[in-house]
Amino acid sequence: MKKFAVVIFMMAFCSTGFADLSQKVTMDFRDTDIREIFKLISEKAGMGIVIEKSVCGNMTLTIKNSTAKEALDMVSEASRFSWEKRGDTVLVTSKPLFIRKIRMIQLKHINFAEAAKILHHSVTGDLKVSPCEHLNGLVLNGTADAMAEAMLIIGYIDKKPVK
Repeated sequence: MKKFAVVIFMMAFCSTGFADLSQKVTMDFRDTDIREIFKLISEKAGMGIVIEKSVCGNMTLTIKNSTAKEALDMVSEASRFSWEKRGDTVLVTSKPLFIRKIRMIQLKHINFAEAAKILHHSVTGDLKVSPCEHLNGLVLNGTADAMAEAMLIIGYIDKKPVK
């Protein structure tokens, strides 16, 4: 009985996937249904996907050694569709359905370029980061979830150095 419980536990653990938009992907699509492109990228990242009915069309795209997030951004920017991460699921819909927020953040202790790099590699949602060297700040443009995630990270990294 004990062996059976251990086997069940191991099977449950091994079958659990980990959603990771930093997963590197290399893919080549030729005149491929955009729904299939979003689906394959999401699968590579170990995520589920929900695609709105209006998402349709074909695309030719080559992705080389990019993160799944970068790949989703590329497809989104080249199409009239948008994506958002919700938990371990990617939602794809027409752009007007996702309300984007824009926010200017003036950094106090961390350099703008370093903060932009950290956000680029850390935020898993749909977020565009534009550095503002003049003010040592960042302009953030993204969905509410991505913006909230970015603000948490900035709060953590923009602290006075400990001496």
